Amino acid sequence: MGVYIVARTGGEGNEELRGLEKKASALAHKVKHSPSADRVSAGIAAEAVILLADMLRRLME
Repeated sequence: MGVYIVARTGGEGNEELRGLEKKASALAHKVKHSPSADRVSAGIAAEAVILLADMLRRLME
């Protein structure tokens, strides 16, 4: 996913967008593999994944 986003948003003007993708993905992975994740952190991680899916959908338009 990261490679696709970089390919679609290359250049200096989109550093924040690429950074958002990296942070949202890292958060989702961290919560997914955390033995102490609770309902709140799982919900926030799910929202991060939804954000990523929406970003991909928009980039494909």
